[in-house]
Amino acid sequence: MDEKLLAPLARELDLGGISYIENIRGGSPEWYFGKDYPAGDPYEAMEIWQDGKTPEGTTLKLVHWPDGEVFTPIEKRPGLVIGDPVAHGGAIYLLEIDFPAGRASARAFDCQSRTLSTVFSLPIGECEDCYNLMLHTWPLMLTLQGHGTVGSAEGPESACCAEEAEGVSPCGAEEAEGASPRGAEEAEGAGTREAYRFRVIWPEELSFEIAPNESFGERAGDLLYFSAWFEDPDYREETVVRSAKTGEILGRFSGDVVRMPNGELWRVS
Repeated sequence: MDEKLLAPLARELDLGGISYIENIRGGSPEWYFGKDYPAGDPYEAMEIWQDGKTPEGTTLKLVHWPDGEVFTPIEKRPGLVIGDPVAHGGAIYLLEIDFPAGRASARAFDCQSRTLSTVFSLPIGECEDCYNLMLHTWPLMLTLQGHGTVGSAEGPESACCAEEAEGVSPCGAEEAEGASPRGAEEAEGAGTREAYRFRVIWPEELSFEIAPNESFGERAGDLLYFSAWFEDPDYREETVVRSAKTGEILGRFSGDVVRMPNGELWRVS
């Protein structure tokens, strides 16, 4: 390699084969992370575990700027999968899924003391199939979204998108043809049904139906902001605002909501 090509590069980081780093969501410009994905995301790792195999562990590195210090907060070991970190209040939070131990935990890396502590630890069964399982902040939350069981359909209007309010259900052709998609449990009066839904696992238990084109973004008190995409026919995005208590849609607006490093929420339209 011609040394002149490398001369403008201020530093070289040896991350043991990890060749990409990015800023930590919710964090300051001082902290970056890089990791490998030998077992895929938590959902893919769960599939490997359910097939009777142990998923390969994750290697995760934290990088501090400007000094270039590199930290390995959690040592790699078989069956230990680590989600993408989030930052809040002077700490970096890591989702640790230990399949052999049967636990899902949040670990906090203190950015000042460089020490690691456990915030919570739950039986992995609480996380269902780990689909879209991730940490969010403001406040710290463990969430997932995907197909699962929701409560009685007699609750507040929630989740399906605007088409449902106009009389067109997005919940599948079966309903349009008169067949109930709500499953045998509801037919027997159990008051539950299968649907695409959003769930908060920790620190509180919330679960309600959302539209399949929605993805959770940010929380501000009792307001939850979801990003929704549409192709009708041109691609566009809008923000759906829901009640954290009921899942009820409180409003919609075009564009997105972005969390700034100081905690402010900015609307991008």
